[in-house]
Amino acid sequence: MRAVGLLPLLNAFTIEHGSSKGEFTIRGGDAAFDSIGGFLWADGRQFHLGDGSLEVYAEDTVSGRDEFGDYELLRWRAKAENEEEEILVEFFIRNYEKRDIIVFEQHFISGHDSQAVSEEDGMDTICTAFPMIRVPKLWFSKIDF
Repeated sequence: MRAVGLLPLLNAFTIEHGSSKGEFTIRGGDAAFDSIGGFLWADGRQFHLGDGSLEVYAEDTVSGRDEFGDYELLRWRAKAENEEEEILVEFFIRNYEKRDIIVFEQHFISGHDSQAVSEEDGMDTICTAFPMIRVPKLWFSKIDF
């Protein structure tokens, strides 16, 4: 399974990273957005990058080119263990600096079942979150919801 999200910005931006917990900062113009981790649900339990229950075991950066242009790709591979199996997931950030676009992706390597937050209510609910970005308070007045 794969999930993708796009974030268009007005200015060229950079992504700073370096934490073993998949943390990063997006900078563009006079703005900076800090990540606050990511998580997934499996078998009724939340596994989170911030508390180490979802553990980053590999990180790398590669450059490439596709139909959108040149990009730099950051990848974190993470794992969580429950009673029955190891759950593997990859988080990607693809930075197209010349196009002012960031693409976020998640790949669920192990294809784990039972990732719904609650099976009791029968509702579709979020089972993963990446990226989780802290929006600076000064931006709340500029955002129209």
